[in-house]
Amino acid sequence: MIINIYGSTNKDSVLIIQLPNVYFDRRYSYKVGLRHIHLELIQTDRNKTIHDLELLSLDTNLVDRSAANQTQSLFHFEHLPSRKMIQFSKVATVVYYTLHLYDLENATFEITRPFTSHTVDIENIFLQLEILKIDAYGRI
Repeated sequence: MIINIYGSTNKDSVLIIQLPNVYFDRRYSYKVGLRHIHLELIQTDRNKTIHDLELLSLDTNLVDRSAANQTQSLFHFEHLPSRKMIQFSKVATVVYYTLHLYDLENATFEITRPFTSHTVDIENIFLQLEILKIDAYGRI
């Protein structure tokens, strides 16, 4: 299943993400991966300190915190200097993580700078997630 998620900042500088009401059957396991990300950054002092080719990550509570994924990151990408405030990436090879949160309306997303643990201020964001159902034998 492909899910498109949109978000934008309101007048109080709070990112409001529009999530669909999707509830997953708890009898099954699911895997989630990111297909596409497109975001527009806000001109703030915190964003001006982002260096060219700096690593950014998309963190979410959809995936579980584990030894392999301590920051609950869904995707890592670099800040490209030619694009400055508008960044986008289409994922060539999707990495799937076990879905931890079965109520999609309670999901949170944020862009962080992993080496400084600061969040990035976002004006608009578009995410395209792919969610796969896993049967009892671990097959998709």
